[in-house]
Amino acid sequence: MLRSGILALALAAPQPVYSPISFVQYPMVHRVDCAEGRGTAFRAGANHWISVAHVTAMHNCRIDGAPITVTEQDGVNDFSRLDTATGAPNGFRINCHGFVPGQWYWAVGHAGGAPWQTALAVYATYAKAPDGKRVLIGPNDFIPGMSGGPVMNEAGEVVGTVNAYVPGTPISLSRELKDTSACGADIA
Repeated sequence: MLRSGILALALAAPQPVYSPISFVQYPMVHRVDCAEGRGTAFRAGANHWISVAHVTAMHNCRIDGAPITVTEQDGVNDFSRLDTATGAPNGFRINCHGFVPGQWYWAVGHAGGAPWQTALAVYATYAKAPDGKRVLIGPNDFIPGMSGGPVMNEAGEVVGTVNAYVPGTPISLSRELKDTSACGADIA
């Protein structure tokens, strides 16, 4: 029900602006390898990572070969906090203010499970989902494997996560971190 409601809102929203694609290397964005597929996660502090629940639900997931432990998962918000032995003492700064209409954001992830990273520019057009939370609507350039990657503002702060693309439509969806425990927890 929620997905069909989001789809209806997204299709009624203004069409996304063209999204330039580039290849980047953010050392705090890593591929997540799971028993049933791949996704992306980003570092939010010492040994703390953020991804999305539909990636970590693929079981037996690893980052850089190290097993991860899902410390919190929220399937409604499609959010997961992870712990792993791999990582550096710091991570991305988290911005809990949410998406600002009319601003550009960068979505980063391991498209198709590739070892390199893909970055897409996304213009902030969003709709309110039936659950009352906002979703960023972007062009349908997200590729499986990018799920869980950060959506960053121009200051390099993470404000959301890559969540989904909607096959057969010109749209993709991202969720704001302000709707998750990342903005209530001291992890950044």
